[in-house]
Amino acid sequence: MVHHTLHRNFYSTILFLIICPFIQVNCEDPTFIGCYKKYDGLERIRKVHEITVKNCIEACEEEDRAFALLGTIECFCSNSKEERDIEENAKCPSCSLNEEEICGGFETVAYYKTSVEEPGAMLNLFITNVTNTSIAIRWDRPLDAFKKITAYELRAEVVFTYGSNIQKERSWNVQPEFNEYELSNLHPATTYNITLYALQNGDISANSTIQQTTLVGIPYPKPEEPTILSESDTTKTIEITRTDYVYHNEHGPVSAYRVVVHMVEGDLYQPFDPSLLKDYYGSKEDGLPFYITAEVGNRTKTLTVGDGNRHGDYENPPLPIGKHIHISIGVVSTLDNKTEILYSDTTHEQHTRLETIAIDIPEETNGTNQTLVIILTASCIILGLLLITSSIAYCFLRIRASRRVQRLSDHHELTVQGHGVEIENNGYVGDSFNNGNFNESLSLLANRLESNQQLSRKNLTLDIDNVIANGSYGEVIRGSIAKNNISTTCQVHTVQDDMEKGDQNSFLKEFNDLLELNGHEAIVRFFGVCKTPDWFYLVFEDIQKTLKSYLIESRNESSARNGRFTSISEEFILNMISDICSAMEYLEQNRITHKKINSYNVRVNQDEEVKLIFFGPTHFDLNGKTIDTRRWDAPEVLKSQYNHFSTKSDVWSFAILMWECCCLGATPYGNIVAADLLPRIRNGARCEQPPFIYDDLYQLFLNCWELDANERPTFLEINNFLKQLMTSIEHTLTFVQRDGIQLPYHLPLLELKN
Repeated sequence: MVHHTLHRNFYSTILFLIICPFIQVNCEDPTFIGCYKKYDGLERIRKVHEITVKNCIEACEEEDRAFALLGTIECFCSNSKEERDIEENAKCPSCSLNEEEICGGFETVAYYKTSVEEPGAMLNLFITNVTNTSIAIRWDRPLDAFKKITAYELRAEVVFTYGSNIQKERSWNVQPEFNEYELSNLHPATTYNITLYALQNGDISANSTIQQTTLVGIPYPKPEEPTILSESDTTKTIEITRTDYVYHNEHGPVSAYRVVVHMVEGDLYQPFDPSLLKDYYGSKEDGLPFYITAEVGNRTKTLTVGDGNRHGDYENPPLPIGKHIHISIGVVSTLDNKTEILYSDTTHEQHTRLETIAIDIPEETNGTNQTLVIILTASCIILGLLLITSSIAYCFLRIRASRRVQRLSDHHELTVQGHGVEIENNGYVGDSFNNGNFNESLSLLANRLESNQQLSRKNLTLDIDNVIANGSYGEVIRGSIAKNNISTTCQVHTVQDDMEKGDQNSFLKEFNDLLELNGHEAIVRFFGVCKTPDWFYLVFEDIQKTLKSYLIESRNESSARNGRFTSISEEFILNMISDICSAMEYLEQNRITHKKINSYNVRVNQDEEVKLIFFGPTHFDLNGKTIDTRRWDAPEVLKSQYNHFSTKSDVWSFAILMWECCCLGATPYGNIVAADLLPRIRNGARCEQPPFIYDDLYQLFLNCWELDANERPTFLEINNFLKQLMTSIEHTLTFVQRDGIQLPYHLPLLELKN
């Protein structure tokens, strides 16, 4: 290196002595090289206030540049020398501040050598994005380098990690034309030293280092079920089962443990949705059968659930008597203000592990043992006789009661009095609201709307005799809204002032969910609210034709004459299903549960576009009858007194809707009355597979109809699978009539409430 430097300095001196007599230069200045044509791409130094040779050279030396270039009023720095011929009559003018120095002109620059011999590329590293498994970085690409950069190398070295067996160092090669890169497959909650090397023909010319920690990951491994040590009517004492790592897991620290109480009904166990978890009072208001009862430190080994004390931010109220309770443990991992939580699975076996106390009976004498055997034998005989007697008495009373009911039914017909209404299943809701703060909360929510959604009463016309639905929030009537001298039909949801307190809370939650949405092309449009001193209205787009009626109407005689079941195509049906699925995927992403997916809650406009109704009750049918939505409900919803709705129950209902679409409006479970749905479903009954629905599509339905809700797919997965099926429609669905094949029946009376 020293040898090459001496040669370069020698040749530079000879060149300087040769050209000095022929051009106008300051030959006494050993740093001056010559005057050349200005070229594009020069790096201008703006911090030089007075353009002198000295100031420019010093500024370029601070920037680690080999050359300082002066124009008339500008200073540039460079690591390369672009030698370009000067025109014959061109001259290099003197500097304005010092006529003895050469500064170049408007089209020329004067080159001066700085003291930097082997400058390197300047590398400024920036972090642009961080996830739990990746770090994205960017760096300033040098405008020029003393030698050409041929590649970059990135290295990530572990400084600190919670993981037990991870790769300590990784490296990546980056092409020279790039100046950003994402380091992937990193470990969560791990601090890395990231070094960027600029390579020039294999040699490192410069490097820069930055340190960054990946985000905390979902805890791993999953925590085990707690061990129940003892229990009473209102408490359970549990032991928190720990992993090998007490204070950390593979993906971050163990900051705390959360304890969840889950009230389970029967054998239709459904895992709770962690996104819906709240404290006891919040879950009570939402009608959810699960809540967080405690958050304890990572040193805690045992806890009495239901002791009535406060643990962390959560109240730990006594457990309800007579309920089937599961306890789940959640590992809380917090790092750099980001928290991830993973909860243990719970099973009915949790109760079988309750420790029993074995009573040791000392072997005193043979006589004592014999006496004990006689007593136990006599007790068993007496209890057996009592059990047999009780069973006989029960059967006798049951037969007698059934005969009495039969005699009464011969003379009297049971009837339901009054107008049938749609009662929304919102479960038990707490009574934290009274009328005063309900109105206040309602106003606060309404004030979040944009000004164009605050509708004037004078622009709203109501057809009070045209009631299209009735629910626990109030009636839904048809009306019209005037805007810009154009009248548009609309659906108006009236909010009644005598709602039950539980319905008030449910309404506020649905209204808040509605405001969280930004609109979707497959969801009925929300126009806004209209407020008066006495009334509160929610105004929606009005599309009168239901998907149910659209599908039934497509079964026409002209289609039969053409050898098809319907006038619409298989592709159209699958596209329509995909559009509705996209709307449900949108709700799923916003953590909103629909609860009422069925063909009556989907509308078809004049352009044959489907629109999902999200808010309010299910509408009446064409004859003003109330729809019985139980045929679309998941078994956990049919079973639970809490009406355990979730995204997974929406998936079940959506699969029923898909079946309806493919069967052109047929009635789900057409051979089962509504009262028998739950036991029949639990015994394996599902909507039938007609011959025109092929196996791949029907298997998708079956996947959505798993009894274990946790096994059902997400709406994203459903939509992706639908799009795959649509690439081969002829092997998915066909409406071509074949001998002996009929459409499943539409039985409207089965779909109505009695």
